[in-house]
Amino acid sequence: MAKIPGKNATLSAAKPSSTREALLAAAIAELTARPETEFRVENILAATGASFSSLYHHFGSREGLIIQAQIAVFRSPIAQDIVPFTAAAGQASNAADLKAVLTVAIAAASRADNTQARAAQLAILSAANSRPALAEAIAKEQSEVTAQIAETFDGLRERGLIAPQVDTTLIGQFLQATILGQSVLDIGAGPLNLKAYQDLLLKTLQALIWPAAAH
Repeated sequence: MAKIPGKNATLSAAKPSSTREALLAAAIAELTARPETEFRVENILAATGASFSSLYHHFGSREGLIIQAQIAVFRSPIAQDIVPFTAAAGQASNAADLKAVLTVAIAAASRADNTQARAAQLAILSAANSRPALAEAIAKEQSEVTAQIAETFDGLRERGLIAPQVDTTLIGQFLQATILGQSVLDIGAGPLNLKAYQDLLLKTLQALIWPAAAH
């Protein structure tokens, strides 16, 4: 697999609080700096001061460490967006509040400066095609994110802010697929009208959560 594009500030900003976190942070930095074929466990141990036994205790193998690092990179942009969205959605009390929350969330998730993060996710998905353990880990991560989004929309439904018949799990899947799918547009031949794209996403989502209003 090619090296992970770019550096993720969120992953490196916080000081690791345990040996496991230190090893994971070092592995992420290693994968960011060079292709996976040049990934060396010795470099990770030198950077962290950890022992081989600690690495294998926490991750099982070199492959286990790489997979966990890739999952952390894959998860990071999702976590950055979903946490504030969940918090803000919990405070929405009317349709106008909800529209404002969705507008901010869509703008954050599809912002232009997230291009490298989306490219990294795409590279990891590509690698998962030939690595069952990585594919399984990504599937688990995506299921958890879908459930978290669905739970947020369930709360909105209970407060009467979205239609009662809405499939909230489908909403979670739709949002993840749409945001990740923007990677195709990132490498497109022409410039993306980001504002028009975000407006279209908002209108589509509104039609999904209030189907009757779309007609």
